[in-house]
Amino acid sequence: MPELNRAQYKHLLSIIDHTCLQKDISSEDIKAFCQEAVTPFGNAAAVCIYPEFVRAARYALKQSEIKVATVANFPSGDESLDDTLKSIIQSKNDDADEIDLVLPYHQFLQHNNDFCLEFIKACKDACDNLTLKVIIEVSALASSENIRNATKLCCEAGADFIKTSTGKHTGGATLSAARVILNVLNNDYPHVGFKASGGINSATEASNYVALAADILGEAYVQPNTFRIGASKLLADIVTHLKTTNVVV
Repeated sequence: MPELNRAQYKHLLSIIDHTCLQKDISSEDIKAFCQEAVTPFGNAAAVCIYPEFVRAARYALKQSEIKVATVANFPSGDESLDDTLKSIIQSKNDDADEIDLVLPYHQFLQHNNDFCLEFIKACKDACDNLTLKVIIEVSALASSENIRNATKLCCEAGADFIKTSTGKHTGGATLSAARVILNVLNNDYPHVGFKASGGINSATEASNYVALAADILGEAYVQPNTFRIGASKLLADIVTHLKTTNVVV
């Protein structure tokens, strides 16, 4: 694949959900992590952290427009609805902008679609004006048919984004799974966003997802309101490239 140009690196930077889903860290660690999302070349779209760090992240980013995203029913997808709703409401009260919610995929795989639909609808209601990204955990769903049906179910329930993976399950995002999801969105839900996450560590890998989404839904789709890449190492890779003097212009 040809070397990306400077504009492409900067575009990738603008659609990153810079992610730190570790619990054994301090508020000072979160402050430093959030500062990474503010670069001389532009800012990440969002940071994604555990709920207990939302307040610290909001404070660290108060001078920027970077969104604060957090997780719910994460990562196993088997918390009770009551506990999940409490977590979402607390995150909302702490000033989160976005909720990355795990589909109860064990229930989905047992064909309990009504349970999953009502679960996500209730979470969507609890979010109010917060952006809801639903993680379908493509590696657990395994088949294209499951991925397709889960995408449709989540869209019907009110998801604002469909996200591939938690990054905590065996396997993460794949281009084949992304293609299935993006085709569903293109055919029936073009207003719903897409987030690739799990194992995307380099600009080259990320650019493959950008190209795929642009091919299916058009270049205008690949902007922060409808397209994200969740990653913990990607931002550093992009910044390294942008600092390099021999980056193709």
